[in-house]
Amino acid sequence: MPSLPRSPRVRVRKIMTAFSGALLVTGLAACDTNDDAGDDHTNAGFAYVSGSTLTTVNGASSQGQASDAARLSVRLYPGAFIDGPNGQAFVNNDLFTSIQAPDENRSAEYVINPRAQYSDGKPVTCDDFYLAWFAQHKKEYFDSDNPLLEQVESVTCRHNEKKFRVNFARGYGSRYQNLFPAGSVMPSQIIASHAGVDDLTGALESADYQIVKKVGDLWKKSFLLKEDNLKNIVSTGPYSVKSIMDKDPTTHTRSVTLQKNPHWWGDPAEIDDIVVYPRSASLSDLAHHKSLRVVDNDQALPSEFRLSQGKGSAEPSEPSPSTTSPASETSSSAAPSSSPTPTSSAVPTSSASNAPSEAMPSSEANKPATNDNEGFPAFSVPHEGGSSASASRLTVDSEKYGAMTMLSRRIDSLIPADHGVMASKRMRQAVSQCIVWAAVAEASSAHSSIKVPAYKLRLTPATSSSFDAVSDVALKHGNHDTAAARKAAKGSTVRLSYDRANDRYAAMANAIRESCQESGITVDDVSTDHADSTALTDRADIFLQAVDPTTYFSTSTFVGGTIDERRQAEEELWDSMPTIPLSAEPRAVVVHNAVSNLVPSTSNVGVGWNMDRWKKDQN
Repeated sequence: MPSLPRSPRVRVRKIMTAFSGALLVTGLAACDTNDDAGDDHTNAGFAYVSGSTLTTVNGASSQGQASDAARLSVRLYPGAFIDGPNGQAFVNNDLFTSIQAPDENRSAEYVINPRAQYSDGKPVTCDDFYLAWFAQHKKEYFDSDNPLLEQVESVTCRHNEKKFRVNFARGYGSRYQNLFPAGSVMPSQIIASHAGVDDLTGALESADYQIVKKVGDLWKKSFLLKEDNLKNIVSTGPYSVKSIMDKDPTTHTRSVTLQKNPHWWGDPAEIDDIVVYPRSASLSDLAHHKSLRVVDNDQALPSEFRLSQGKGSAEPSEPSPSTTSPASETSSSAAPSSSPTPTSSAVPTSSASNAPSEAMPSSEANKPATNDNEGFPAFSVPHEGGSSASASRLTVDSEKYGAMTMLSRRIDSLIPADHGVMASKRMRQAVSQCIVWAAVAEASSAHSSIKVPAYKLRLTPATSSSFDAVSDVALKHGNHDTAAARKAAKGSTVRLSYDRANDRYAAMANAIRESCQESGITVDDVSTDHADSTALTDRADIFLQAVDPTTYFSTSTFVGGTIDERRQAEEELWDSMPTIPLSAEPRAVVVHNAVSNLVPSTSNVGVGWNMDRWKKDQN
């Protein structure tokens, strides 16, 4: 039986119309009308514009994190657990037959499915997971950016075996479900072959500098999206990479064509080929070529895709706070129609700690916090203006679409270097004090399709109904204080890097620069196209990037913990300041009228979480 949670085999409108009030996604419902019944989409191409910049499939690398590689890699390299749209954590039984929760010795056992193999027919082994951990353990050679794995002291693996143990550091282990997320485990046999070693795990355990350096270089370069690397990009999911085109004839951007994995052992994907485009691809060109089917982006939609009203659509709601939790707003029809059966009693498919719950007053401090894997339709933002979902029907030429805006669970943040001018806590505080949060959020909003709220928490995203209970932490920190910033910084210069191809980030960077001028802090823009956090090694002092709180911070616990535990963790992060949170990440989803079974999610992987269940209707 397949383990992937399967979204219901109904049209998007049936999913969406289950909601009520301001959260009723009427635009997507309205786009399924009789006036387009004569359109023939059966032979049209299937173009998916992801939020990724399409530079690599290695989502655990610094480049992969900055480029949102997981948007593409989610069904190429599925994670150990699969995030459902409503916060469920499903064991990926396609990949594992059992995952035993950490015991009294802080050790968790993973048993790999004996059928699990790569698209080249080679088996998935413990070596693949050892390599993922080792890459973070020696990140100075690998440029890995998977901080949660720092909780792991070691991975016990015997070469080519189908099981391994993850050994956590003291005080850690509760977040084992967040380890090995989608796009983070690369094929070790590819690296071993290029490195000229038979036993890669044994070679890395020897700690030979030359081997480690060579393997690190291969891990960074072998999975870049280049035609020469196509043979290296073997997958473990329902899709594999069919081709890579550096200059697609329609958009003149890179494109990646996915196909059904010929060695996939689970349920086959519904759509034969999906052509994936970067966020920079022209939506207009794709629509006019009658191939655009799905968009999941953090940028403003072009003029013909704005949320203008069409026949039968409702008026988009104005941003407003909600009194209900995302969980209570979610219809059961939006959840997977079936879930995998747990193969270990230690790993329930949806544990009590992961189950969405009603929002609670802050006085109920010892009750469990709500899960931050809450997915669609988690639009409630009960602070600084809040925001609700809005949707509309769109028409581009004869093509008809539904569009929806929402807030991601990710938080746009500044990541400071651990050396140089930003190494001191004093300077990190100064930069946070010189920023005018509202101005930065306004700049982001101007380049997105939704009003984006400023944000001053790290673990509690805009999609979490636990915000009210920990909002006191946000009120205590991150306040604009020109005098304090000026005194602490003493006229310092800070170099800011980000992906310059992202117009929204460019606007936010300009707002940060203008904010800090008043405090005598010079923010020098050193951004480049496709920059990533490796710029922090020598070229930059801070890096602007969206951060997923479920995987980025190596805190001992917060998912499923109590409100007091979450508040304490938020306070500790304000004390250490590994990041400076700025604002919620916006998200715009556009879906063609001929596509069904797409279930939006606010997670790191976006709508692609159930890509293999998408269906292209025949009429």
